[in-house]
Amino acid sequence: MPYLFCQEHGRQHEAICEAEQDNYRLLGETVLIVTGPLKGGPFHCDRCNVRLKKGQPAWLMTPFPRHITEDLAAYDYRYERGYFPLERVKARLYGAEPAGGIPSPASVLKAR
Repeated sequence: MPYLFCQEHGRQHEAICEAEQDNYRLLGETVLIVTGPLKGGPFHCDRCNVRLKKGQPAWLMTPFPRHITEDLAAYDYRYERGYFPLERVKARLYGAEPAGGIPSPASVLKAR
């Protein structure tokens, strides 16, 4: 289940993911964090419930268990499209690196 965070809490959760990266690898789990300006709104931070408006920076964190991590080579950022213009986001992985990697948001746009 993805979680949407404001800038403050997004940075906090990303720091936790970075610190826990080795544990995620041992478990075979992956966390995808996509950041960028929101394309719509209003949305709310899943941590503090602050209102997030169009254009504000946000963090979308999606954890993937081991059995899904292997399929991330075909990831299409469908969920992220609901929040962000994909041409303006950054995507980072923490934990287990999928065998086939994960496409960049820009490459998904080019494939369309």
